Amino acid sequence: MKILSAFLILTCLAGMIVGCGGSSDGPATFPVSGKVTLDGEPLAEGDIIFRDIEGIAASAAGKIKGGAYSLRSTAGKKAVVITATKEIPVKTVV
Repeated sequence: MKILSAFLILTCLAGMIVGCGGSSDGPATFPVSGKVTLDGEPLAEGDIIFRDIEGIAASAAGKIKGGAYSLRSTAGKKAVVITATKEIPVKTVV
């Protein structure tokens, strides 16, 4: 799980692309996109959150669909949180 977390963080940071800033009403935001895999396969569905490590900027969040995500976030170091669920069949023991 630690390897997966490190991989996801590196993937997300590598996916950051600098673009046009957001509106002048708040801090500048930039497009961020990338792909998320689990066990070598695209993550079907989930959520991704970029949290400012210093706790100054607001968090940015987006949906993961088919292994891909796209959102806008402020610049800077972020902690990346990915959540997803997977249905696992359970054998009933009688």
